Amino acid sequence: ALNQQIGNIHNYLFDHLIEKAVSNSSKMKDLYKNINNNLTKIKLKSVLKNKKADLLKYYTGVEKYKWETIAKKYIISEFHFDLPNFSRYSNDELYSKAVFDYLIKSHGNLRENISENQKFEKLIFSMNKEYLVAYSLYQLLHPASGKWDDNTLYFKRKLIDAFHWAEEDEKKELYFSSAKIVAQTHINHRITFKVLTTIYTDREKQIENMDYYDQFDYSRISPLKILFIQAILSPNNKYIHRIVLTTQQTETDLRMIKNLCIEFLRAVDKIPKITKYEELTNSMEYLLREIPLDMKSIVDDLSIVSLLYYEFIVNYKMRISANNLFLESITYGNGGDTYISLNRESIFTFFALKITDSRYEQNFKNTQFLDAFKTGGISILDSIDMTLDEYLETIYEKLKNSVHGKIGKASLRQLSIKLEKILFG
Repeated sequence: ALNQQIGNIHNYLFDHLIEKAVSNSSKMKDLYKNINNNLTKIKLKSVLKNKKADLLKYYTGVEKYKWETIAKKYIISEFHFDLPNFSRYSNDELYSKAVFDYLIKSHGNLRENISENQKFEKLIFSMNKEYLVAYSLYQLLHPASGKWDDNTLYFKRKLIDAFHWAEEDEKKELYFSSAKIVAQTHINHRITFKVLTTIYTDREKQIENMDYYDQFDYSRISPLKILFIQAILSPNNKYIHRIVLTTQQTETDLRMIKNLCIEFLRAVDKIPKITKYEELTNSMEYLLREIPLDMKSIVDDLSIVSLLYYEFIVNYKMRISANNLFLESITYGNGGDTYISLNRESIFTFFALKITDSRYEQNFKNTQFLDAFKTGGISILDSIDMTLDEYLETIYEKLKNSVHGKIGKASLRQLSIKLEKILFG
């Protein structure tokens, strides 16, 4: 209780001290030097027999509180000051742990794009390599966050930077020391050290039976996220198919593989640039080529970005006509008694973009298709309450960062003229 009271006084005094220092970079540097000197004294005292371990632990905790407070002030303060440079100091371990603990506590479930917040990015990068890897793994594996967004690619880059040049022994040592840090956080009941170990140990394993992933169910890590992280940890395997199709696979296996393919296409919707990451996409494109997907569920589930990507797979990887597959997705009924529906925005947008593509021109000569296209188009424009030009501008924005199907301003104008004629002519 006495330690707690003393601690409160120390913390109280430091809180007042930092309020005056944040507006002055030189005062902040003096603070860093002071904390570093205190830690040096603590280390020296730790070798003396007459100092109690719990007292030394307490004083170390006081200095850690100071680093955490500095991290918090760095993010929330309107003032800009430099973070400590540990090329001159030897206590980056305690600093990194303090920053890591602050980030987990205050920025555990990220809702903002890191790359758009320079201060936040600098704070993350100020940690030593072990804690930087630990925070990256924490974010990618967080059970409450199945998200695929720009931060996913940010942490991918951070992990690649950390592991790319390291020797195998160094990689293993770095990964396991970072995994121990993650396994001490509040998500350790799901992301256990055993789970983290398995991800690393099996990073080159080829999977034939999808029940292999059952062991991760409780951790709430999707097979795709595991494949993604393993690809980062083992970049030499980019030409190897991590999941192998065999004639022995069960219906359950095939259903899980189809779900994996759909999850990948959803990830492409969120971050189109993931298709450039060959270490993952070579395995996934192999599955997309070989596994027939239910086109009706695809067009119901996915946006224009991944529909255009899947069209690319069908045309150039499967080498069959994508038009037939996409036409099948909007055709209902049996035999001669069929009808076409284009009431969903993503599939209407897909065909709208194909007005100038010769491979799809026969559709626009078909009366049944043309009627459905007109009806669906007007209905969609009404439901989103946009003019044709406003709608085309949203398509342009959606495809701006896309790898497949990007559209230029001139082509947009050409589309506008043709769509105007079809829908309102």
